[in-house]
Amino acid sequence: MQKEQKLTAVFLQDMATQKGLAFPKLLGAVVLEEAVRIICESEYSGEFWLRNGNILTKENYDRNLKLNLEFDYVMQKAPKDLEGITPGELLRDITQHVKEEVFEGQENRRVDFEVQMKAFPKFVRFDCTGKIEGMRVPISILFHYLQDERLIPKKETFSLLVFPEEEVSYYCFQPESILAEKYLEIVTKLELIQNLKAYYDVYYLLDRESVDGRKVRDYISEYCQSEKIPRDNTRMDMVKNYKDYTFMKKKWKVFLRSIHSKEPAWEQVMERFVSFFEPIWKAVAEDFIFFGDWMPELNRFL
Repeated sequence: MQKEQKLTAVFLQDMATQKGLAFPKLLGAVVLEEAVRIICESEYSGEFWLRNGNILTKENYDRNLKLNLEFDYVMQKAPKDLEGITPGELLRDITQHVKEEVFEGQENRRVDFEVQMKAFPKFVRFDCTGKIEGMRVPISILFHYLQDERLIPKKETFSLLVFPEEEVSYYCFQPESILAEKYLEIVTKLELIQNLKAYYDVYYLLDRESVDGRKVRDYISEYCQSEKIPRDNTRMDMVKNYKDYTFMKKKWKVFLRSIHSKEPAWEQVMERFVSFFEPIWKAVAEDFIFFGDWMPELNRFL
């Protein structure tokens, strides 16, 4: 069913004046929000968690409008009938359904979309063109694959810019809590850890996410207090030495083969792990506040 209020050039120009936004910025924001809305109101809403929902604000549109969205396709437990299918293949198949059913098939769109889908080993990209009365707005949507049985989504809501009475809800996760969980799994299980996916997840989360180091420090500190984990450097030092540990290198190669991948190298994984967690653990062990934002493009804290 079509939404009652249609988008027209006249209506959008009037809204741009009311909102105090330049027309191109308002037009881009409307197309961006519509892409989020149709995904998050579809049958796939629970499986696709929005990674950069913080961009969906009038202030951000005015200051730094970027026409890019990122979603994680979250599978909390892979069905047995999918064994042997790589994450990349699974992501490609499900996003093909999203393209056909959500962007091209369903009728409750205020914006018409043309979508070019491109599949890569670790993500899928939609190069979209939103069309409103002859006006065309290009946006990019990235879809990543994420599997973790313990992830609990956080639900956020935003109001549409030109229809503020309409709210759209979406799921998301906090990378800080996941990083803390992975760290604690690694330092408590040490070399007895059965699956090295925790290392893999840490590596790629830090490769793509800006992270508030203070939140990670606080999560780890709270867990140590509740579980009575000693706040010394013994376990952290042991994990640091795994970089050159033949046993762990072999386990890493086995893990990569299991996910049909050849990278990253174990040494790279450990270097990033230590760069991120060593200063955070120092703050936990010595009980001081940690100030530092992890910047993935720099591979270090600021």
